[in-house]
Amino acid sequence: MAEKSLSFKIIKTVLFLALFLLTFCFFALPGYVQQGQVKVAVFEKANPFKNYYSEILLDVEKPNGEPVRLINYKKAKNPTWEELKKFLLSDSTEKIPYQEDRFVCTNFAEALHNNAERAGIRAGFVKISFKNETVGHTVNIFETIDRGRVFIDDTGLTTSAREKLVQQQRRAQRILSASESQNLDTVYQKLLENFLDFAQKCQQDSVAYLKLNEKMGLLPIVWPNIKFDFDFWQKISQERERYFNLVDEYFEELEKTNQEIDQYLAELTGYEKELADFERNLADYNQQKNLFEKRVADYQKTGGDLETWTELKQEEAELNFQYNQLKSQQDQLEKKQEQLEAKRLNLIQKLNLLDKQAQSLNRLAQEIGSCALFASESGTVSEIEIIW
Repeated sequence: MAEKSLSFKIIKTVLFLALFLLTFCFFALPGYVQQGQVKVAVFEKANPFKNYYSEILLDVEKPNGEPVRLINYKKAKNPTWEELKKFLLSDSTEKIPYQEDRFVCTNFAEALHNNAERAGIRAGFVKISFKNETVGHTVNIFETIDRGRVFIDDTGLTTSAREKLVQQQRRAQRILSASESQNLDTVYQKLLENFLDFAQKCQQDSVAYLKLNEKMGLLPIVWPNIKFDFDFWQKISQERERYFNLVDEYFEELEKTNQEIDQYLAELTGYEKELADFERNLADYNQQKNLFEKRVADYQKTGGDLETWTELKQEEAELNFQYNQLKSQQDQLEKKQEQLEAKRLNLIQKLNLLDKQAQSLNRLAQEIGSCALFASESGTVSEIEIIW
């Protein structure tokens, strides 16, 4: 009987321990804590590791209606910029597809915050409001020990930056598809390849530049010698805008030159058709002239009658008329040939100039920093709320 009682006590103890472990896993571990207010209260009471980390539920909703949930690890420390950059480049949150009904800026900022804290890096959450806009934005904040405060937007390239790239690509592709000239393909291909290369390299987290009553700026973190003050962003923004203005001017000139090439090719086709007609008419004229000269020689040799002489004079008049027409046609063709040659040389000059402009744009892109070309700006900031 004592053995049965002991066995029963052991079973009760095992069941109690199992229930305790289940309860601990459900309420204590960060990855499994429920986000309702009641469960959070239980979490605070039941969590034996509350001295290591804590949870904050914000009044910011994600697309699924749940609040943003921040996990702060008490041993997390402020990093150096290089430590933060190394973490950001290793973190893949920005590669998650942006979906308005599932994963938006609040999700990105929540995920990056919790990943950073888990990696021992102290992180904050930032709510941003824009003037005259109902929808705001969220980013993260880090206090680096060597470079000061840094705002990070984990969404990588913004929609406006991607749209800028796509807009330039579509415009160039429209130009190329309408062109019959291989020269234009060569001129633009180099620039287009650089755009694609820049976009591929720059799809990383961005430094966010925030200042009240100013537009929020975003610059990819891979920018060499990046600085975090707003004046630095304004300088980069101005250089980027100047670059895109030059690119727009380049495309406009490229499109105009392309149209001129199409017109030149159409005129050249018309000229070649007229030249072929002229050469056929000239061959017919020469054949008729040879026959006429033979008849004249026979007439002079045999001494023909008056009727034959009259016919020969009439043929001679017709041949003279054809000659004058052919001469006029020849003069017109020579004039057209000169005009076409002048247009061809002018187009070659324009293509060479466009090629130099493309090379200049590529050099300017390197000077500015390729990723800065895909920096962007959002609305005018009216309020900044930081939550640590």
